[in-house]
Amino acid sequence: MPGLSKFKESVKRDIEAIEKVRLTEPSRRPLRISTNAPYLLAVWKECISARQPIASITQHLSYHHSASQERTFSASALLLKTKENTTEHGVKIDVIADGGRHWIRVNTITATRLAYEFQELDAYISDSSSASSEYLDEAGQTDINPKPNSQISLIRMAKLLIAASRANPLPLLKGEAQQIPKVTMRLTRLEDYTARVTLEAAEDDKGLADRISQVIEDVRQMGIELEFGERELSFAVVSLNSALSNAGPKARCPTIFVNLDLSVLIALVSDLTHCALPATAEEAISRFQARGRAQPFHMSSEQHSILLGHDSEKGPQGHVPQSRALAQQLQQEMKEGFLDILRRRLSYDGKVDEVPVEFWTTSEARDRFFDIVFTIGGENEKRRAEALFSNCSRRSADERLADTSTTVEERRRLYWLGSRYSTHCLPPITIRVVDAAGTSGDVRTVSQSSTNSAVSIAIAKTCRELLSHQDGSKAKAKAKITPHTLRSLLFGAARGWTTLTANRASIKALVSEVRARYGPSLQLYGEDTMDAAVWIVNPRSLAEGMYKDTQG
Repeated sequence: MPGLSKFKESVKRDIEAIEKVRLTEPSRRPLRISTNAPYLLAVWKECISARQPIASITQHLSYHHSASQERTFSASALLLKTKENTTEHGVKIDVIADGGRHWIRVNTITATRLAYEFQELDAYISDSSSASSEYLDEAGQTDINPKPNSQISLIRMAKLLIAASRANPLPLLKGEAQQIPKVTMRLTRLEDYTARVTLEAAEDDKGLADRISQVIEDVRQMGIELEFGERELSFAVVSLNSALSNAGPKARCPTIFVNLDLSVLIALVSDLTHCALPATAEEAISRFQARGRAQPFHMSSEQHSILLGHDSEKGPQGHVPQSRALAQQLQQEMKEGFLDILRRRLSYDGKVDEVPVEFWTTSEARDRFFDIVFTIGGENEKRRAEALFSNCSRRSADERLADTSTTVEERRRLYWLGSRYSTHCLPPITIRVVDAAGTSGDVRTVSQSSTNSAVSIAIAKTCRELLSHQDGSKAKAKAKITPHTLRSLLFGAARGWTTLTANRASIKALVSEVRARYGPSLQLYGEDTMDAAVWIVNPRSLAEGMYKDTQG
């Protein structure tokens, strides 16, 4: 939580100061301690009692304010100071709750302190006539009657909070009308004088109560909610919040339309996904141990990256040997198969054929997929690749025309041929393709951003920003994600679809970029939908040509 570490440091310093006084003056009773504990305790109570999620604690927000003549009261010098230029102001928000919708500020001011401020203000007003010639208002007249209570600290704080809230509207993602955060002031040591029952009291006390009541009304008229006294913290509230925090994230579900990136296309045809599984980890390792001295396997840097499940156009530095990486992937397949994972997450009541799931990909991902498979893939992997697409781009025009007569069932048979799985393990894996222009003749590809999840919208915005940086912008993005990966993720996110990927490193980098750009916005929406924006699986690389012995 932003600000939590600094808040803890403040608590630690206060405890150390109290302990120091206790040890140096053990016999003095009562101890004279200057402590910030009442304020710190009040802030913490607000933090654990306010509506979740808590966006930050003790956050300083800035805003720009311009005024030709901004008068501020200085009690010590009895002066009106004028600020001519635009200045940046800052205001502290003790707790930003409800994902950013609610600001809470704790104030420990007392009635005694307000009485002192009233006295100073009265003294200033009575003495201002002697110096009135030095301070002229905009009309050139002497301002000897400033607005009552305008310089009281409580009202000044309220003005700052309102100005900051208007300058920092909610960072919405879905095009909603601008919303201003709600502001609450918790007055821990003050009672609501406007609600007091009229009692017999001294004239001075009644006058003070009336003036405090007026200040309270002035603050409320600004649009600030006031809470008085210490917050009553019940154990039930703490227990409920603890239960919510310990419940863990809810499982999100893939959308009906699933976007497949390049790494998953590779996994779908990889022989690791379909081969007979070894009985032991040792057997898995032995499948890829070369006889004698290993011969170098020549491929491009990107093909090498895809083979081992990386996403780096320059190739990974310090990567594990190919045989070890493939053996590790095969052992992962032994624990739970890639296709078993798809079946488990996509099926409803075990009726796989009835699930209306559709697989989509971009023409760029498809073309790169074919380039890699037909360069380093084995014969079985090539056959599966052709079966996935009804119109293989590697074929000639005559071959593609003849392929139109190939039925879905025939492609299904060719895909599952030689696999350890039956043909009904998954729905017919026919992958629809959208070209670079985003057209496919299917209205289901049209983005409906108003119904997309906030996470999908944030991912789409981030991908566009990173792509613009890589297309020649002077600004440089921290994330090292290849353009084709960004375009693939953008295709799914812009439509609100789940993107299935085995590219964990790139997703990790993208998440960091999304959080840096739209973290506060995402907290506003919480779990607006339960649709998964990204679905990450472990990679399955092309392996048919990497076995120790040639397999039929």
